[in-house]
Amino acid sequence: MQFNNISEIEKINSLTNHQKQYILFLVCVWLSKSKVIIKGDTAIEKTHCLELFSEMLGSDLLIYQMNQDLTSTIFTVQSVLNEDLNEKRN
Repeated sequence: MQFNNISEIEKINSLTNHQKQYILFLVCVWLSKSKVIIKGDTAIEKTHCLELFSEMLGSDLLIYQMNQDLTSTIFTVQSVLNEDLNEKRN
């Protein structure tokens, strides 16, 4: 992992301690090549931290918006749709 420019470091420095811990957690998940489901209250910057982490990696981010009423079919159906879209782009 490397920072592409100084603005990414500035972004990290502007985060709260809780958000920095969140990024550190994501680094640990990434290093262990694990998958994670992030759950938390609304408006606690989950997506912002994930987007920043994705920028740090220079990688695309795949987000599944979820709530307690959804079933696991969101993963299978949305993944198939994303694969179809990616194939059509190429």
